[in-house]
Amino acid sequence: PLVSALRERLVAAPATALLADADLVAWQSLRKRLTALFHDGDAAALRLFEEHRPLIQAALADRFEEMWQAVRDFDFDRALSVLASVPTAVEDTLE
Repeated sequence: PLVSALRERLVAAPATALLADADLVAWQSLRKRLTALFHDGDAAALRLFEEHRPLIQAALADRFEEMWQAVRDFDFDRALSVLASVPTAVEDTLE
């Protein structure tokens, strides 16, 4: 029962809750940079995304593919929408 409960909690945990502290700080910084680039319609967002793909994948988990497709399509409004749907920090997931 304990193992099953822990497994369910990990599966249900938001991706940002699974990031290490250092990764969480890096993610928050990267998120701000991506948000600014998306708002500006700046194609540099694609390069930044590719450079930090592992961190973004860890932070977005099941939303990663949707975000990746939006960035590749230069659909920055959709990318902003995905970012808005992901908690900004672990504290946001505990409220």
